[in-house]
Amino acid sequence: MYRWSNCTMSPSLISTLDPSLSNRSSRAAEEGSAAHRLCDLGVQWIAEQLNLGTPKSALRGVLLVNLIGTQIAQMKTRDAFEVVGRDPFSTDMICYPHEVKLDWEFNVFTCDEEMQRGVRRYLEEVLDAIDESESTCPVVRSESRAYPLLGRQDVFGTSDCIIYDETTQKLWVLDFKFGRRIVSAIDNPQALFYAAGAMNELRLSGDCEVVLKIVQPRVEFADGRDISDQFLTGDQVLDWIQYTLQPAIQACETPARAEYKIGTWCEFCPAAAMCPLMQKEALRSAQKAFADDLDVLAFEDIPDVELIMPDADDPDQLAAALKIAAVLEIWTSRVRETADVVGKKMSIPGFKLVRKQTKRRWKNENAVLQALEESGTIATGTAPTKPLTPNQMEKSGALTQDQIDELSVKPDGGLTLAPDGDRRKAVEPAVNAFPSIED
Repeated sequence: MYRWSNCTMSPSLISTLDPSLSNRSSRAAEEGSAAHRLCDLGVQWIAEQLNLGTPKSALRGVLLVNLIGTQIAQMKTRDAFEVVGRDPFSTDMICYPHEVKLDWEFNVFTCDEEMQRGVRRYLEEVLDAIDESESTCPVVRSESRAYPLLGRQDVFGTSDCIIYDETTQKLWVLDFKFGRRIVSAIDNPQALFYAAGAMNELRLSGDCEVVLKIVQPRVEFADGRDISDQFLTGDQVLDWIQYTLQPAIQACETPARAEYKIGTWCEFCPAAAMCPLMQKEALRSAQKAFADDLDVLAFEDIPDVELIMPDADDPDQLAAALKIAAVLEIWTSRVRETADVVGKKMSIPGFKLVRKQTKRRWKNENAVLQALEESGTIATGTAPTKPLTPNQMEKSGALTQDQIDELSVKPDGGLTLAPDGDRRKAVEPAVNAFPSIED
């Protein structure tokens, strides 16, 4: 089945194993969403300044904005991330704490030096494209909807940034990746999808020039850069629409033509844990690789099972084993995610629901800095911008244990499944804690 990353198709186009399944996020994905929001605000500021007639040379000031300490949190009413308080690129208030999910383990991020470097690196590429354009006010759009097919509003995506120079008919499609996995821009379906949407919206012909660019501040490509790019003509993008995108959508809409394959895209599929292809491959691999009968093996004895490893001197065996390992890694990850969800509703034999381990954090970092000044540990007016962690503070002896206990808090961890032998105390599933609720 075809899947376009960050693109959405109507439910009628996609046949799933379970209608109740939905995409699950991760800490890394949510961190990327938080960084994307800061990128979006920066590009919006650039676009506003261009529309106001600000010279291109003055736009570089956006790279001097201090983002460190800015909090970005997930909204209660939707999955989008938003800045809590004041927009760092302007004086506007974005939203207030009561409008966001204040789950510090998953939903709230504070911009640090690494995130600030990543956002600035992305904005540098945006500014470079604007400088290269010959128009005094090129088209600059951030987080805009991309509809690559005329008359099809149910096939769309959201592009990070589109820049178009009407003078030279040059289109830039920029995508920001804050993860650590290398993604090439060469024939990248996601970037081509956005380019097709931009050409459709701007009514561009095949004579235009298209630049696909993926900015990845946390990785390094073979050429030493942290970006990957590809230069195309508009005709090449139109050919991709006709010979790749349209047939893929037609296959999705025609069950007889749908082709299901296991591949890297399975990592993002919420149905991976119950996918028949994944189950078949996992079972076949397990039966081949394990010496013991897994059906009757106690969970506590799993670590002692001997794996039948491929011959280290046989490249073909190693290649096959690596493919199997990739499938198993995806499948086992989704099985654990599914079990964690189901385990909150009902008991799973041999396992119990427990709280994840969490670390103490300060209730208010400014109060900690003030306590350090009052104790004479640091001179007044010379306090650092960020105090040590509670554990580090205990070792330093800068504050008493009573002070640390008063100023810190240990939040409850999220729920996860663990074997019955785990030392942590069990938490009852909701079905047991609330067996019946009367009106």
